[in-house]
Amino acid sequence: MQTTRRTGTASSQSVESRYCPAMDCQTPKEARAILKSLVDSKLKWMPGISRRTAIRSERMNLGYYAGYCDDETRARVERLFKCEHPIFGSIEKNGPPTAKEAFEKGMYLGIREIGKKQLRIDGVM
Repeated sequence: MQTTRRTGTASSQSVESRYCPAMDCQTPKEARAILKSLVDSKLKWMPGISRRTAIRSERMNLGYYAGYCDDETRARVERLFKCEHPIFGSIEKNGPPTAKEAFEKGMYLGIREIGKKQLRIDGVM
């Protein structure tokens, strides 16, 4: 079976190729250009969403991706892109999570998702 691969769109780019350049960003001007590129790509890939939704989504993605970086990079990305980690919030306000906090939050979210799936299976949702 032959498949058609779209190139140059959000759906065909790796997560790393989309967000890694933002992790090296140093200035507000660079951040604006990167965010514009991410948003424009998302709008092409998902034409039914609004620009506002695309901006909010990309900021959330940037905050999440920055969570895999060192604390200095995460803080800089959050500041330049006006974003925060969607689970742990702002590193400036909350500091970096400890390993225990990250584990417990992951367990909580995982158990919550399993519960939602079980409710759907049982016909509650």
